[in-house]
Amino acid sequence: MEVLILSGLAVLLVLSAIIYRKLAEIREQLIYLMADYLAIRDEMHHQLYSVLGALERRGIVSREELERSVPLSGGTTISKEDMDRLDAILGRDPDTYSEEDIKFLRRMGINLIRSRNKKAVKLGHKLLVLAAKSEYYTAMSGRLARAERLEANYRRDLCMAEVKLYRGGSVEYVEEPDVDCIMERVNSVRDFAAGKTGFPEEAARMYRECKYQSNASCRMFMEMLRDDEKRLLELGPSR
Repeated sequence: MEVLILSGLAVLLVLSAIIYRKLAEIREQLIYLMADYLAIRDEMHHQLYSVLGALERRGIVSREELERSVPLSGGTTISKEDMDRLDAILGRDPDTYSEEDIKFLRRMGINLIRSRNKKAVKLGHKLLVLAAKSEYYTAMSGRLARAERLEANYRRDLCMAEVKLYRGGSVEYVEEPDVDCIMERVNSVRDFAAGKTGFPEEAARMYRECKYQSNASCRMFMEMLRDDEKRLLELGPSR
């Protein structure tokens, strides 16, 4: 485990650079995310209106009723209001995101990842990356300037960066999930379920740890896993 310790002016210089880099990453991410988002929205609308025409002709449901929700394969449902809100958030500068905006991005990302629609899973991954980076920027931008000393280490076992900020006699803890690492482990479980790879040992170890922890990384990992995937990890390699 590597631990980075900084103090005084070094904290301000290094962390100012981190904040600037994070915000630049978020803005760059939005360009690619919007392309995937628009493709998914077009696909969802196509599916919706194809079904709508058939059901309307049979008098089973009205257009207004069907437009309230748009189903994706795998049982995931996203409302038209959700898509409109996501559209509005993605159209704004990320440094204006509120805490509620970030929570919404995370909820949408997890909802999409739990779908079995491959394009939706891809978009969900990118939304979670955006939410994590935005949350880190929001959480750290104000706190870093007040820090006298910083300690940071990366937990590969939990796909998480841990940061300790020291000021006077107090210590503040900040956790940042590594979304790419978490998604890699979720995908390893899905590949195992599909018979493509062997048992995902790293994902299984993280699952066992996260059953008894509530840090940000564990919460995200457990929320991404579907119930059938959790059962596979419980059964182990001899399923």
